[in-house]
Amino acid sequence: MPKIRFFCAVSMDGFLAAPDGSVAFLDRFEGDYGYNDFIGSVGAVVMGRKTYDVTRANGQWPYEGKRAYVLSRNRLNTEYGHAKLVPDGDSLITRLDLLDEDDGDVWVVGGGEVHRLFLDAGKVDEIDLFVMPVILGDGVPLFDGGATLVNMTLAGNDVFADGVVRLTYRPA
Repeated sequence: MPKIRFFCAVSMDGFLAAPDGSVAFLDRFEGDYGYNDFIGSVGAVVMGRKTYDVTRANGQWPYEGKRAYVLSRNRLNTEYGHAKLVPDGDSLITRLDLLDEDDGDVWVVGGGEVHRLFLDAGKVDEIDLFVMPVILGDGVPLFDGGATLVNMTLAGNDVFADGVVRLTYRPA
């Protein structure tokens, strides 16, 4: 059974991106940080509409060969570029076709609303959180919206020479 995973970088103050959605604060970091191994284990990606739009604006689609779902309130289930638009995130989470595939894990790419949706549904198996040595002051939070208590257990950690810290968590 595929795992549902987060694999994301955040600033030290907990932001995924600047207020405009930019992730330019990551440009100075050149390490792989395990990304190539991770993406090789992924069969599907899930993201919100804003994350999709920023990804598409950056040029080449980085998830070629992966099933891709975009959660959006604005359009119905139709093909939208490289991804399938899904109007109701709750139904996506419970749909068996997302979980039954044998082609790899499901990467919840983001943003904060999508992270919160999966976390609130209790559908997160693992979080790889990369804390970048940068303070943004404001931006897109890792978990958007109301607070739900979710107990996690630290399953691993790595410290990289450039100050990046990888924390791996699993539900307690």
